[in-house]
Amino acid sequence: MRLHRFFFPFELNQLKIEIRDKDLIKQIRAVLRLNIGDEFILFDGKLNEFRVRIEKIEKEKIKVLVLEKTKNSAELLLRQKVNLYCAILKKDNFEWAVQKAVEVGVENIFPLITKRTIKFSFKKERLEKIIKEAAEQSGRGIIPKISEPLKFSEALKLISENEFNILFDLRGEAFSSFWGLSPKSYFNVFVGPEGGFEEEEIKLAKELNFKIFSLGPFVLRAESAVLIACYLAKNRFFC
Repeated sequence: MRLHRFFFPFELNQLKIEIRDKDLIKQIRAVLRLNIGDEFILFDGKLNEFRVRIEKIEKEKIKVLVLEKTKNSAELLLRQKVNLYCAILKKDNFEWAVQKAVEVGVENIFPLITKRTIKFSFKKERLEKIIKEAAEQSGRGIIPKISEPLKFSEALKLISENEFNILFDLRGEAFSSFWGLSPKSYFNVFVGPEGGFEEEEIKLAKELNFKIFSLGPFVLRAESAVLIACYLAKNRFFC
């Protein structure tokens, strides 16, 4: 049976842990209704994981016993690192895109303001909660980071030529050529808003030696493009 997973900072030499986080206690007691003797996983966001067993449940704390210490095998298996640079979308669409990007393995998320962006802000605290829950649910060993909004020109200054810098656009070359690229440490994946990037933005990316790829002949919703692009980049050397 798959054990529930929760993000919780801890010391590696601990044998017993006291959980005092109110939200986590509520999740364990009221939502999942776990009891004494039940087991779950705690992970610290640094690839370390503890399998623990509930020893005592009190009003303001839960005491657990550490049964096993391990490293997150999924993160170690998918060594390719992916940064997502995604145009800010409408609320529900952007939240869905961020959630799915976390589930497929991105490390960092940079919200973009592009020429065709129609929404310029978001509730960062809510997105951080979505990221945390998606990381817990999907078996991640880290909690991906999300930055404040960046203009497209500002984002271009963050990237390095020593990394794979890819912009996805319907006008790009066939994605099949993507598989011939040599491995590098990081993929920087750029996905535009509904309507895509403007020609001027694509030109700027090309000047910085970006690869411009298409995800196929059909027009995808922006949030669909995020999921597909991130999955392909993350699993580039695994598939």
